[in-house]
Amino acid sequence: MKRVNLFKVCLFFCSLFTVVQGIPFSVGFGLLGLVGPIHAIKFMEGSAIANFGVAVLVFFVIPFVSAFLVDFILCKVLRVYDKEIFKFFTAE
Repeated sequence: MKRVNLFKVCLFFCSLFTVVQGIPFSVGFGLLGLVGPIHAIKFMEGSAIANFGVAVLVFFVIPFVSAFLVDFILCKVLRVYDKEIFKFFTAE
């Protein structure tokens, strides 16, 4: 089995974030929810398809995968919390 160089993997993901640029308003997702990704694509250099792919990866795929992994590690591996904390009970 081939070993993966962790430094190269981290360098690759860090390089994805350096091509994403925008305006101060687009740091978050803005009022409409897509202000950040749209402005990031607008300011990127290169082909439109590659820019769209990088924007989808940086703004959607990486956040959802990392959130899932953190939830899995905290809930299943470390057992810091369980799913019961998300249940809503009304006062009757």
